[in-house]
Amino acid sequence: MADRFTFIIDPDSILLTYWYLVLFAAVAFNAVFVPLRVAFEPTTDHADLIGVVGFVADVVYAVDMLLTFRKGFYDRGNKVLARQAIRKRYIQNWMGASHPSFARDLLSVLPLDA
Repeated sequence: MADRFTFIIDPDSILLTYWYLVLFAAVAFNAVFVPLRVAFEPTTDHADLIGVVGFVADVVYAVDMLLTFRKGFYDRGNKVLARQAIRKRYIQNWMGASHPSFARDLLSVLPLDA
């Protein structure tokens, strides 16, 4: 049986650092604009732009969920790049706040606005 091509993202990768910057931008947008949208009705000329950027932020969060299944991590100083260990850690660790959690991430990307 031929080996399937699989990729694991090295936790020390510069590309992962850039991805975290994109993720930070999405979080920063939501931290500023979600309270503003709740408190004040956006004007019609800006509502579409804010909605599109909000949708892009939601897509970024969903992509991050998928990428987390491929992100290596450190465990007690050892770099873990094993696909099964990464998957198990992400799916089973839903109570610990210090590690990524699939259940928590899934709940956070569900659309709550109509």
